[in-house]
Amino acid sequence: MARTLIARKSGLAPAIVTAALMMPGACGPASGNEDAAPVETRAEAQDQAQVSSDEQPAASIGNRASYASAPSPSPETSGAAWRSDGSTARIVYGVADNDPLIALECVDGAGENAGARMVRITRFASADGGAGAMMALIGNGHVRRIPIDATTQEGAAGATPAWQGTHPADSEFWDPIAAGGSATATVPGAGKITLGGSSIPAALIARCRTS
Repeated sequence: MARTLIARKSGLAPAIVTAALMMPGACGPASGNEDAAPVETRAEAQDQAQVSSDEQPAASIGNRASYASAPSPSPETSGAAWRSDGSTARIVYGVADNDPLIALECVDGAGENAGARMVRITRFASADGGAGAMMALIGNGHVRRIPIDATTQEGAAGATPAWQGTHPADSEFWDPIAAGGSATATVPGAGKITLGGSSIPAALIARCRTS
């Protein structure tokens, strides 16, 4: 595209100057050789970058408390898979014969959620008593941040620290794992877990929503 400009100087006749606009992309769309990434893919990539700092301690989000214990590295997940924990209402994710990394279960609501069906997610990792954080759950085109609190789980080896959040089964919090694809779960200071694609968590959430 060319543009004609009139250059004027004192005492001289107008001079005609033709300037070609050579800046790429200034007057039209970008080259068709580079496809734009889908909006959801870009959003996932941005959030993955934001939550991938596994070495950072839990940060303050909203009015949730901030604690600064030494962070833990992301756990090894090679060979990890979802499996039943002996109940149709609870499943765990981890390497066989090792302690689970995450548990997911369907429970009855209490208090203001009395009568509702709830999904509870537990991330087994060091947690300061009284601390609160947000778990970033990303997968299946969804990015969700789930409020979780520090707690302890009683087991054969005694009390085990953990992060836990319980929310309505029909909440959009569970969308990243409700379709059966792979996902990631990140807790500040506790690292990131890659959850292999499986129909098992999707089936548990579906049962919980309809029971």
